[in-house]
Amino acid sequence: MNENKFVEADAAEGWSERLTAIFPALEQELHLTEHSLSVMENPGKDNRISSYAVCVYEPDLVEDKRNGSRNTVLVRIRDGILKSNLDMVAVDSRNPGLKEFGEAVEDLNGRFSIRMDKNSEKFVECLLNCIRYGIENYVPKAAAFACCARYRKCSEEKHCIHPNMLYAKACEYRKNLESGRVFY
Repeated sequence: MNENKFVEADAAEGWSERLTAIFPALEQELHLTEHSLSVMENPGKDNRISSYAVCVYEPDLVEDKRNGSRNTVLVRIRDGILKSNLDMVAVDSRNPGLKEFGEAVEDLNGRFSIRMDKNSEKFVECLLNCIRYGIENYVPKAAAFACCARYRKCSEEKHCIHPNMLYAKACEYRKNLESGRVFY
């Protein structure tokens, strides 16, 4: 687990507020643009919230309008099946690291699920773990491109210097630099 220290939210607040308070520091740590992370509510029957999703927003370099179609779900949070204990939620993600937070169950799609108390610090830690895993394994929605205007500076630095890490994941030259191949 990453040892970075974050601004602590009041423990009396719900998990969503505590997680949202951490987003600015987490976006900086993960080299994401400001306001990239969000918690979305998914309405179910009778407009009650049936689940939540922690999403990352991939802004377009030309136009930075908040568009829901540009969101990628990093983790889903659902109320537990056990109606008698509404504080228990199931977190699902493709992150095999969930096993460190309790007994994780793998489904047919390779997604791991775990149940835990949504008001615990362990739950927020688990969500942070899922977010980091999702960003590390992120597949951009942007079409792949050969390189951007920063290619010479990237060559000098021997790594991608693009400030928008999610967009940069679509750069083919970045993949070459990570493999130790410098062309320019």
